Amino acid sequence: GRSSVAGGWVGLQSFRCSGTPCWSACFTPDTGELITGWGDGKVRIWKPWLQGMEPEAVHELHKKEVTGLVMLGPGKIFSCSADSTVKEWSIAQQQEWECTTRFEGHCGEVASIAATSTPQGLSLIHI
Repeated sequence: GRSSVAGGWVGLQSFRCSGTPCWSACFTPDTGELITGWGDGKVRIWKPWLQGMEPEAVHELHKKEVTGLVMLGPGKIFSCSADSTVKEWSIAQQQEWECTTRFEGHCGEVASIAATSTPQGLSLIHI
């Protein structure tokens, strides 16, 4: 398939991970890397402009499927999961992810997530 990006056409790549489905994806605003959430509770980071189909990094974030991902500027990402949690991550570099906030107590799987920044610098999460 093909996709329109910023007025140009680029070919789509297929990213696969043996034995587990991909549930979510987002791009980093600063580097353009693709972050994908998988059925094994892990995220995988890809550089889609490179040939080769191996992820650049793999991080275990949740106990069950990573059902949603959203970036809030460079260095901040939220993830949600079938394990009934939402987590806020600080990403210093691709290899260093730190969970800064863990939101628990949901009455079941958290299926999707969206976030925004306000002028006051607050992050609002809508689940």
